[in-house]
Amino acid sequence: MRINTQQFERALSVFLVFISPILIATTGEIRPSISDYAYSSQSNLFVALLTIAGTMYLYNYTNNNKHWYNIIMGMSLIGVALTPHKDYQILHYFFATSYFITSILSIGLSSSIYMRKYKWYVAIISIIGLGLVPFGWYSILVGENIAMVPASFNFFVKSLKK
Repeated sequence: MRINTQQFERALSVFLVFISPILIATTGEIRPSISDYAYSSQSNLFVALLTIAGTMYLYNYTNNNKHWYNIIMGMSLIGVALTPHKDYQILHYFFATSYFITSILSIGLSSSIYMRKYKWYVAIISIIGLGLVPFGWYSILVGENIAMVPASFNFFVKSLKK
């Protein structure tokens, strides 16, 4: 069975939203961030989930051959998985920051007239999601998930308009 690009993008968008719930369910813990699951009893699952998501971005780029930012997003997620934040702080935060900045840019770079109206709202939600974390309003885990939902939504909507 051959999966088409639209189905693949929808699968990626849903998969991204469920990374945190899968980690929470399998460990029975709510940790301060997604990255902190590298130090949980399910660290292998953490690496596998982020590597799968990163690989899905890379495959999406090679299949579409037009969204260059998917390379950065895919490599960034794999980089986050391979550089635990307590052991490789600079690299880890470089990859995590690269992922979220590129995610926000990918929303903003959407050129479809249909998407122009909502893309700024979605990008702002991502920025607010991460931007309020330093003020202690909620944990990094919550901020990461707030930022990931718009990215997932963006991927899903793009797949519908192809």
